[in-house]
Amino acid sequence: MKPTRDLVFLRRLACRPSFEHRSLSRLAWERGWHFDDRWPAGPKQSAYVRWMTGSSVVYLISNWPTGALLTCADGDEAAELLELLRMLDVYTLDELVELLDAEQRPEPRMQLLFRVAFAATPWGCLAGAAPDPRVVERLVAAGADRERNVRYGAIVGTSVLGWPELDPLLVRSRDGDADPELRALSERILTNLQDARR
Repeated sequence: MKPTRDLVFLRRLACRPSFEHRSLSRLAWERGWHFDDRWPAGPKQSAYVRWMTGSSVVYLISNWPTGALLTCADGDEAAELLELLRMLDVYTLDELVELLDAEQRPEPRMQLLFRVAFAATPWGCLAGAAPDPRVVERLVAAGADRERNVRYGAIVGTSVLGWPELDPLLVRSRDGDADPELRALSERILTNLQDARR
């Protein structure tokens, strides 16, 4: 699985700016995880490091285009691995929602929208549960914001969550955003998400 393409299927946590890579390397060593792969950043490409443990995988991803750092788990033991990863310097969703509500500047709001989306449970891991209504509400509101970068944050956040409940945000952007790049981006994301859900 390439995490750069399949984020809607990975359990993940958003790392704080103070996160240190070596803390995850140390955890991997202590737990006996096997270093498996590294993908360097390139033009329009995310970078990642991957460890294997049994039938599961742990990633540290520097996501393009958001610049956000996140740690992810996939496989049979993903839920247990995520609990271990929570011991690292990562945000809780509650913290991020609170930070987003308090932030008024467009650029920091965009970055917080990315992180809120990364900290919420993606479509591929919901297993019949409903999406978090706090996240839906905030992304929908941001998708109608007057600031272009805030709308961009909402659109990209929607892409990494994959929740069908957010499709109307993408449709509205595709059909009516003032920025042609955001219209085209929304169209691509809708198509990709429809393919992923098949």
